[in-house]
Amino acid sequence: MRALVMIVPLFALTLTGCGVLNPQPTTNPPAQNPGQARPLPPQATNTIPPTDLPVIGTRTTSDKDIPLEISLREVRSGTGAMTVTFSATNRSTTGKAWDIWDFFSDGITQVEGDGDWTADGVAVIDTTAAKRYLPARSADHHCMCSQGLLDTTVGPDQTVYLSAVYQGLPPDVTTVSVEIPHAGVFGNVPVTR
Repeated sequence: MRALVMIVPLFALTLTGCGVLNPQPTTNPPAQNPGQARPLPPQATNTIPPTDLPVIGTRTTSDKDIPLEISLREVRSGTGAMTVTFSATNRSTTGKAWDIWDFFSDGITQVEGDGDWTADGVAVIDTTAAKRYLPARSADHHCMCSQGLLDTTVGPDQTVYLSAVYQGLPPDVTTVSVEIPHAGVFGNVPVTR
């Protein structure tokens, strides 16, 4: 049975934020040895039924010998904000759980205590205007993106959904490129309005 896990950013209408999302571990806390296989509970916590978001594109990659599948799900823009949603699936055939940690981070610590445990490395590129959008930040500089990834573990055949919020696109922009760390650039991505 495939389990799905959802991690979404806390989204304030003004993008100045009222707090920070800090999801709980989806299975077990990180092990001392990140590549070490460990048993998972019979049913992971925070699981949700499959969503109806289509897959725009999928890339395969790996982290510490754990095969992963990264799928871009949606780019949705309104007048004030844009949200990118993507998923990551652990394709381990050896029973290894995957600790996300800093896999989707930009590698720059913006706020003490946040570390690099966020999805702040995901960028949107408007190729027509030659503009690169980075995830929005709250008034206290917290990323408006999936956070707490240090404590997020994805078991074999489990999928986790992540997202990031950006400044909204101009109304005439209909396609963008999305860059996801370790998955590369997804080009000609349709913008949903």
